[in-house]
Amino acid sequence: MARKLKFKTSLLCDYATEGLYGKPTLVGVYSGDIVLTEMPMQLRLAYFGEIESTPTTLQINFLMNGAPFGRLDCESNPDAGPYSIILFPTLDIKIAKPSVIEIVGTCAGMADTVLLKSRFELGSMTR
Repeated sequence: MARKLKFKTSLLCDYATEGLYGKPTLVGVYSGDIVLTEMPMQLRLAYFGEIESTPTTLQINFLMNGAPFGRLDCESNPDAGPYSIILFPTLDIKIAKPSVIEIVGTCAGMADTVLLKSRFELGSMTR
C-alpha cells in the first residue's frame, strides 16, 4: 500500500493571507460542517494547509460532490522547517443544494490523501 501525505493542518476559512514575518493570518475558521441559511449561495472561502516538508511536488484538488472545481500545484520546501504552508486565498463556490466538499492531496509515488471533507448544510445559525 502506497504511503500517504503527512498533513499537520487542513482547514477552510473566510480569509487567509501571509502575515507579518511569514506567519499565516486566518480569519473566520470553519470547524466541521458549514451551515448556510439559504441556498443557492455564493461563497468565497480560503484554504490553509501544512504539509510535512519532504522534497515533494504535489497537487491539491478541490472537489464538490465528487466533481473537480479547482486545483493548486505546489512544492513543499524542506528548507522552511518541518512543515510547509499551503495557502489558497480564494475559492469561489456556488452552493445550490446540500453538498460535500473534499480536498485531496496527490503526489507521485504516494496514495491520494483526503485532507479535508466537509458538508454544506441548510439550517439556522446559532450562537
